[in-house]
Amino acid sequence: MNRYLERLPQSISHASFGTSISEVQQESNERYCSKEDYANGHWIRRSNPPSSLEDIRDLYSTTTQRVLKNLTEIHHSADIKIWYRASTPGHVNCQDIQEPAVVDPVWTPHPGAPAWNWHLMEPFNDIWKRRIEEARSTGLEIAYLDVWPMSLQRGDSHLLPPNDCLHFCYQGVVEEWQQFLWQEIVRESVNEDYEIGSPIYL
Repeated sequence: MNRYLERLPQSISHASFGTSISEVQQESNERYCSKEDYANGHWIRRSNPPSSLEDIRDLYSTTTQRVLKNLTEIHHSADIKIWYRASTPGHVNCQDIQEPAVVDPVWTPHPGAPAWNWHLMEPFNDIWKRRIEEARSTGLEIAYLDVWPMSLQRGDSHLLPPNDCLHFCYQGVVEEWQQFLWQEIVRESVNEDYEIGSPIYL
């Protein structure tokens, strides 16, 4: 485990995190910022799979702690609310899916899934949920945007089946994530000046 931890950056850089602390601080007048995990990461080599996934889970858990530590520093230097978007599922054999699965969609393990690491997406989301709850208890203003269930329904929305059954590129899915985020921002902004039925924006 230590050999993995030695390779982790002590601070989250632009390349590994998407947006650096300094960049967020420069935009400290913004009230909200969002963070999403990279859904196309591969932690296992197909040609040399590990005998156990425990090291990978432990490493990922440690990484979330370090990311949240950096987010806490951002929060202390800027008045922002942080939203973390869950990783989204890949759909094995998405070329065979022609319509949304609107009734009890489930992510089904597949013999080839470990080669793409898709079977780790949901457990990694669970790690984020737990870590975010812990961070919230210490005063960090952060929320978990759980788009996993809604994305699970849309195995029909991948761009290049069967070559890419992971990324969502067609209209609809990503827009629904944005609408979900906007709805949560508005819901948290409701106060005594808010009028039901009034336009959300002009």
